[in-house]
This record gives sequence, C-alpha cells and structure tokens, in this order.
Amino acid sequence: MKKETIGSSPATLTAAIANGNPGAVAACYAEAARLLAPGAGLLNGRAEIERFWRTGIELGLASLDLEDLACDQSAALAYQLGRYQLRLAPPESAPVIETGHYLVVHKHRGDDWGREVEFFAPDRPTEGNRS
Repeated sequence: MKKETIGSSPATLTAAIANGNPGAVAACYAEAARLLAPGAGLLNGRAEIERFWRTGIELGLASLDLEDLACDQSAALAYQLGRYQLRLAPPESAPVIETGHYLVVHKHRGDDWGREVEFFAPDRPTEGNRS
C-alpha cells in the first residue's frame, strides 16, 4: 500500500503539527479514535486526542516525520507500521529528538481515511535523545 491510498491523513497530520494547529491534528482522527501514547496512557475520542496534541505543541512540539515500513489495506481498514522522528524545540531548553515506532489503523470514512487506533513507542527514554 502506498501512502496515497489512505488519503491525506499522514501528510495532513504532519503538516498540522508543523503549523502548530491541534484542531487540524485532531481532525485526522475518527471521532471515536483511540491513541496510546507513552506517558499519556489510553486517550479516547477526538477531544482527548486534541488536548494531548495541544499540550505537545504548547511544550514545543515542532515536527513529526513518518516513515512507513509496512502497510496494507482492505476496502474499510488500512494499517501502517513504521518509524517516526519527533522534534521538540522548547523555548527555554535544548531541542529534543525522539525516534521510535508507530502502528496506525485507519478506517475508511466516506471520501477519506481517519486514524482509528494509533500506538507509538519511543526507541529509548526521551532524556537520552537530547541533540
């Protein structure tokens, strides 16, 4: 599966983060999506997911790069397994680069795909990733 087959979801997500727009980030997720993020536990629904990304952006989240390693799809569901690189640029401290892996299950919703379930895990603790 190529990225294009799941619509604009990954590109829209990374652009929204780069633009500091948590509402646009949350719009990439299905209404009842679930996100399992390190340090945050299980987040349920678009509103909780938006608060999570808003907090990250307020703390200096500057960019997120995604690299697919494996993906597949059916008519209704698609998944992506890959690597990510997240860059934090807090205003009063050194930048932090976190790398890790992610798994996203997308669900077809009309003309586009929504992130239904997402899990990401860093390769090592954030403290060890200062640049």
